[in-house]
Amino acid sequence: MTETSRRFLLKERTAEAHRRVDEKIGSFDSARSYGRYLSGLYSFRHPIEEALEKVEWPKTLGAWRPTCVSGAIRADLGALGLKLAAGLKRHGGFGTSSSLFGCLYVLEGSGFGARILLKRAHALGLTESFGASHLAAQASSGGWGVFVSALEGATDLNIEVAATAAIETFAAAEAAFAEL
Repeated sequence: MTETSRRFLLKERTAEAHRRVDEKIGSFDSARSYGRYLSGLYSFRHPIEEALEKVEWPKTLGAWRPTCVSGAIRADLGALGLKLAAGLKRHGGFGTSSSLFGCLYVLEGSGFGARILLKRAHALGLTESFGASHLAAQASSGGWGVFVSALEGATDLNIEVAATAAIETFAAAEAAFAEL
């Protein structure tokens, strides 16, 4: 019997939560819908990225760190003359390295979607240097392979805790987009 990789276990267990987030994001086929997307994404990413600044990083991750994009999202909002969302929620932090891995699975995995979203942004006349810098940063990150190797090699990882954290991370994204 072949053991399923942790990556694919997380993918399987988060599929429905991921689908709901994609549905909330929508197609952003206009400047208005893109602005909505940017606002929701900032509301989601900024609190998590602030919490990541306080993390004691597991040795398994070595020098690797996730691609943080909230600063680029803020710049993209500014370039388009849009305001930052008010009253951002705080992230509660990461109780264990397993919960951290679950959250990072969602954040780093978003680089795949960023490649598709960057093409949509280009169709709206946005570029890597104007309005879509966060997508360009995610799409060109290249950190997924390093992260997956660490995920698969982590000796103290509780996959149930990681899956719960990943689902909660997707739920936070869904809530951020739903609030708009």
